[in-house]
Amino acid sequence: MRGLKRSNPPIPAVAPRPKVLDLYKSLNLIDMKRIKFFIISIAILFAVTAALATHQQPACTMVPNYYLSNGNYIQVGVYGQDYTCSGTSGVCTYYLNANVYTPCQAGLYTPMSAKEKRRKK
Repeated sequence: MRGLKRSNPPIPAVAPRPKVLDLYKSLNLIDMKRIKFFIISIAILFAVTAALATHQQPACTMVPNYYLSNGNYIQVGVYGQDYTCSGTSGVCTYYLNANVYTPCQAGLYTPMSAKEKRRKK
């Protein structure tokens, strides 16, 4: 037995666990891009949500608003309950500023029906 040498070490029964660094190196470029895309998407979604949450209504919405109909200004109710402004062209409502009717909201004035009012409540 003196002259015999073992050529290979014995194979362990359980394979060694990979280290964290080895797992990081095994991630391919596609996986890294997916992770990066996911994180950036979450950041953009958070930024848009925060921007919309802090958006303030114009000061003119805190005072009575009027709608122009056949040359007469008619007082309207509460925005979102009694009427809405759809679109972006034209003037939807006006407010009284130093005895002058001044444009407040842009869009097309659309009164809400009684059915829509009940649905909103």
